[in-house]
Amino acid sequence: MGKDLFYVEFNEKAPTNDNPCVRLYGLDEKGRKCKTCNLLIGEDYHNKVYYKCSLRKRTRGAGSDHRVRWDACVRYAKLKGVGV
Repeated sequence: MGKDLFYVEFNEKAPTNDNPCVRLYGLDEKGRKCKTCNLLIGEDYHNKVYYKCSLRKRTRGAGSDHRVRWDACVRYAKLKGVGV
């Protein structure tokens, strides 16, 4: 018996992804990045910007930092007028 598409996409690719949201919700099929997601929030602290995702619990430390270059998850929310 062969593996179905759902099993291959979410059980083989997602667990190796650095983005915790991709591991939890699955990989965005359009290949977008978190950089253009409306759920990404930039927080200023000591003259630096730390990015956080609205889908994740926020801490006051690096544990909840979110990388803009990460692959987007299926809950990607398009910024108005940006991206595909």
